[in-house]
Amino acid sequence: MSEKHKLRIKYLIKLIAFVTPSILGTIGYFIEGLSIRESLYYSVGLYVLNFYGDECNALLEIARWMAPVVTISGIFFIVKSVTQRAKNFLYCIFGNAKVIYCEGEEQQILKKNIKGSVLAKKESVYPGVNDCIIMLSDDMENLNFYYKNKRKFEKSNVYMRLEQIDSFLLRKNKIIFFNETELVARNYWKECNLLKYLHGDTMNVKIAIIGFDQLGQKLLSFGLMNNVYAKNQRIEYHIWGDNTITYENLFFIHADPEAAVKLNNTITYENLFSQIDFMNDDQVIYHGEDWAKDLQEFAGYDRIIITQENHLELVQTLLYLCVDNEIDYYNKGDAMLENVFSGKLLRSFGAQSSILTEKNIMSEELYRIGMELNYSYNEHFSKETHEMRQKDIAMREMWDNLDGFTKASNIASADYHEIRFMILKRQGKEYHNFTEEEREWLSKAEHIRWCRFHFLNHWTYGTLEDGKRKDVNKRIHTYLVPYEELPREVQMLDWDTISRLMKLKS
Repeated sequence: MSEKHKLRIKYLIKLIAFVTPSILGTIGYFIEGLSIRESLYYSVGLYVLNFYGDECNALLEIARWMAPVVTISGIFFIVKSVTQRAKNFLYCIFGNAKVIYCEGEEQQILKKNIKGSVLAKKESVYPGVNDCIIMLSDDMENLNFYYKNKRKFEKSNVYMRLEQIDSFLLRKNKIIFFNETELVARNYWKECNLLKYLHGDTMNVKIAIIGFDQLGQKLLSFGLMNNVYAKNQRIEYHIWGDNTITYENLFFIHADPEAAVKLNNTITYENLFSQIDFMNDDQVIYHGEDWAKDLQEFAGYDRIIITQENHLELVQTLLYLCVDNEIDYYNKGDAMLENVFSGKLLRSFGAQSSILTEKNIMSEELYRIGMELNYSYNEHFSKETHEMRQKDIAMREMWDNLDGFTKASNIASADYHEIRFMILKRQGKEYHNFTEEEREWLSKAEHIRWCRFHFLNHWTYGTLEDGKRKDVNKRIHTYLVPYEELPREVQMLDWDTISRLMKLKS
């Protein structure tokens, strides 16, 4: 049962409890011979200990005792509500509150997961608080709410959920955007990483993704960006599901907007990214929508990912057919099938209670590393000493002046570094002990990740007449080539990125 339904039931029970004494009293007085009008009048008086008459029947006796209890409970809840509102107001004015503007089922999860949080309605905006999280019904409502109250948010760090609008395309701004589906996908490849399949310099994995809606597409995109583990690597991503993308939901700026007409307003994910050079032996294979016809083949996959929630039929079928395979299924709730079924490799992912956390939404460490990385490129703070306060101010100002894509690029680099860090930790490698060969591989892996990030965000390779390395408007970059084809000084930039991240992470 959803939190919304639970809340409705709770309010219904309170309403029934409140009106029951009045109903019983009315019936009781009517039995005693009073008119309907008089019965209603005197039954209301029961709530303030005003009992009419000398004798009473069983219904009146129940009502006369029940009514004061309801009254006292009502007063208690009113006092509690007023006290809480006053407490929230004082906390927002004088404390380090994190105000959450949310009207959905996630309210209680956020309240529990984020320390010092205050739930607020959009009609009551608290100006000047440290942090604000905006999670209303949809993207446009979030943006409208923010810009309507922009002056009140000027001194606050604003974190806004965007699910339909691609934040990569936004102009420079001070808002920190997050996408719940992206959070699920990003967390999945870290918590359910592929380290167990890494054997020395080799990795061979076959992964099935069943269901290719927004979550399936995000899982594939983040998998391609973050799953760069080994020199000799072959990860096969096998996709089942409708991979059609409508033009109105295609969040990139096409060089020729009229091309939408030629495409009949629809394209497929498969065609959109068919020209990507993965720069190793990784593959993406599309099988259409009918996964049932390939059931017998699933036993040959190392991992099966089910993106459709509550797909019990498929989970149970796979448990019979794939005894020794990892089966991961998406589940927003807290009921975990692995506690019910006997499958030893069954695992859930995406529970809102573990996704909607302070660490994920506010991404303090990830954003901090991304900002530090961007700042180090521009100011070389490792060579020039700044006071910490001055550096923080300059770093934040520089970050706020970046467009959405450049912010995302820095964050993606920091994101992959967590995978890199896990790989190196498992191999017992330390920052100062890399051989030249190991440094070369790490640089190549970083370049592969960087290229995939750009390819997945609709950049292509090309040369420019003015000799520049990139054209942001046309999304063309001269470095989108295999690592071996780069000039040596450009190859060194990849190691420079890794070196900076190593220092920042340590």
